[in-house]
Amino acid sequence: MNTLILLPKRDFHDKDLLNFVEIVNDKTYIATQGRDIAIGKYGTKVIPDFSFESILKFKTNPFDRIVLIADEGWKELYIPEIKTIVAGFMVPQKEIIAISLAPITLAKFGFLAGKIITFNYDEYPKYEHVFYKYGARVTTFPVFKDGNIATCKGRDSIFLLKKYI
Repeated sequence: MNTLILLPKRDFHDKDLLNFVEIVNDKTYIATQGRDIAIGKYGTKVIPDFSFESILKFKTNPFDRIVLIADEGWKELYIPEIKTIVAGFMVPQKEIIAISLAPITLAKFGFLAGKIITFNYDEYPKYEHVFYKYGARVTTFPVFKDGNIATCKGRDSIFLLKKYI
């Protein structure tokens, strides 16, 4: 069972979301801040199942993996609620998948120190220094898994995640 974290303000690429949903075999629940409808860059509307706050109220974490998809809006994921939710996957070593620029958020939270990651460097090379600043190393592979964290450039490379999930 998956939980997918989205931002409501046209920050994810519709194709990233649709490609991920296509490859995943498990039930996927969507979460947004305030349970607001998420809208992709090209108008795909996603009605969330949960708010970030409601996930924090669960007594136990029912999800097997968490997926974060963000482009420039990664800054909106850099909030205490997301840090706490992701920490709930780090401690029991549950799977964490970060797509496009979402790995920046994980780096700034300190979850990528000592890890090798990839991100959407073709469209956003200006962010490469952020990973080094927070102790991560960057590879040019379209998908890379280091321990329980898988990172993905996005778009068509999402299909390569299939062998990891």
